[in-house]
Amino acid sequence: VRIKDEALVAAVTLSDRYITNRFQPDKSIDLIDEACSKLRLEQESKPEPLWNKERHLMTKQIELSALENEEQPSAQVKERRSVIRDQVTMLQDEVEKMTKEWQDERGKLTKVKDLKEQLATKKHEMEVARSRGDFNKAGELLHGTIPRLEQQVQDLETDTSTATGKLLDHAVTAETIAKVVARHTGIPITKLTGQEGQKLLAMEDTLRTRVVGQDHALESVANCVRLSRTGLQAKDKTLGNFLFLGPSGVGVSQRRQVAVGLFDRFACASASMAGCACLNQVRVKSCSCFISS
Repeated sequence: VRIKDEALVAAVTLSDRYITNRFQPDKSIDLIDEACSKLRLEQESKPEPLWNKERHLMTKQIELSALENEEQPSAQVKERRSVIRDQVTMLQDEVEKMTKEWQDERGKLTKVKDLKEQLATKKHEMEVARSRGDFNKAGELLHGTIPRLEQQVQDLETDTSTATGKLLDHAVTAETIAKVVARHTGIPITKLTGQEGQKLLAMEDTLRTRVVGQDHALESVANCVRLSRTGLQAKDKTLGNFLFLGPSGVGVSQRRQVAVGLFDRFACASASMAGCACLNQVRVKSCSCFISS
């Protein structure tokens, strides 16, 4: 299993931000290990989209069989049977097409693996020839066989990496790591892969979608969060302490949108408020102090 550099960076970044109950480097290594295992299993078995399509086809076939066993079908049953028959035909074509694509991709993966094994063998033979003084064979391997195998591997890997609509991943990427983190945390992958800088810059706009007419308060909160994210404040201090005051109906209860805009989920408790609230949001992204009256 190949691991791209971007996957290593994503493992450290995402685990540090979203997996707060464990420590580095263990949590990053575990993410890489789980992503590699997931990729290996997908390469050795049918991909999930193909499994889902086959299960859908089986469900429709069972329904069609039940409809065809009707002894005295009504007009509605006949119409439904015709619709299901068309759906079964369409699904069969899709399954056949996806199966062929999957087999082609597996064939390319197998060919790349075989070429890499041959390449490793030839490099070993070259080192042996050098140590024995057989420079003719070493030169032939170094300037002929090995470059040819390396070019074949590179061409196949380029072809598989640039293909669209792939059923199999050929290497562990940042997206693979994000999928593992999303499964552990429940945060959508689109949220995980978003750039934090863009979120911070657009934080006022995000909050403004729920809180209207409180621009000064939103700017103060956003500036405080951005200051914390730059690392200019002490590490043992909380990320931010916000005091929201006002009568009912002015947006005091929308305080949790700060957590949504920053962490893509409700990271604080929800309570009915009539007067004021103090939210102490600590660095571990949990609510350490919540006072309402």
